[in-house]
Amino acid sequence: MNPVRTILVCLAILAPSVAQAHKYELGVQIQLSFTGLPAQAAENGANVLGLALGGGLGVEYHFADDFALVTRVAYNHALGDTFVGRATFNTITGRYIFQQHLGLALLGVRAETPPYWMPLTLGIAAYGGVGLFIHTARELRSEKEDLAYDITLGDTFTPLPVVAVSGFIGKRVAKLVRLGIEPTLYLTPIPPVRIGFGLAAELTFLFFP
Repeated sequence: MNPVRTILVCLAILAPSVAQAHKYELGVQIQLSFTGLPAQAAENGANVLGLALGGGLGVEYHFADDFALVTRVAYNHALGDTFVGRATFNTITGRYIFQQHLGLALLGVRAETPPYWMPLTLGIAAYGGVGLFIHTARELRSEKEDLAYDITLGDTFTPLPVVAVSGFIGKRVAKLVRLGIEPTLYLTPIPPVRIGFGLAAELTFLFFP
């Protein structure tokens, strides 16, 4: 028998069963994530990235062979201080410094390649949801001596709508265990518009309900 024909026949037999194995699959995901999202001071409009590292949980449900409904809940803690320039509080002007932490709750849809195409799963996803921008350790410092002024600046919590688009590269390391990487572009559509980035490493446990 022609070996090429044999391979094609085997693929024809296996492909539908492999593809259908994705349908109705449910996944629970653990993420380690890094984000860089702008931190804006209303006093002067300066706009710089606030870098943060953290993690989150996700759930995905394959309602069709190559499409999944995905959710993400994550918290990223600031890696350090963010300096946004000069600001004025209580008629005192100085260098405004704080730490920006980020909470995210997202819901979206991911389209991905059939598992029989190649060893890796490639995908693209679109999300919508809310981001909570948390500013702590807020200080106004002297521009000359770099000493903090005796002004009490409390923590602020700013919820904003977030739109995100991400790519996805994954590989099953066991029948129901998948490792993946997901680079993401974030955007807050309400002015002032903020555009940032993220990168997540994911471990997903899959099963059938």
